[in-house]
Amino acid sequence: MKKIILTLISILIAAPAYGADLSAITGIWKTDDKDGQVEIYDCGDSSPCGRLTNVTDPSFIDSYNPDPELKNRHLQGVIILQGFKSKKKSFTGGKIYNPGNGKTYRSALSLTDKGQLRVKGCVFLFCISQYWERVAKETS
Repeated sequence: MKKIILTLISILIAAPAYGADLSAITGIWKTDDKDGQVEIYDCGDSSPCGRLTNVTDPSFIDSYNPDPELKNRHLQGVIILQGFKSKKKSFTGGKIYNPGNGKTYRSALSLTDKGQLRVKGCVFLFCISQYWERVAKETS
């Protein structure tokens, strides 16, 4: 029995990771409405986070935020993507904040065959996808 357990442990340790590759989506992405850019980076736990890095008008503020203390903050640098888990070829279970209406939605991220970032936002069973274009890829 001990030998079987040790064999199973060694198989699990040697098994390749089947999760999505975070490095494939890190970098700067232009939103589909072309009004801003989002930097996707490692949150520190191998999951993606995204912050607004280039807003068309730097004076834009988060006026629709439901939190009164955040209504006057500038959108530049606001984190809009977080909480994702790696699953096969995508990141799921995350949240996306829409500063255009102050609401947060369930979200998933995946890279398309054309190199676009598919950003899906969902309310109940209804989902809408946007396709963001890469502006620059981080280099290590």
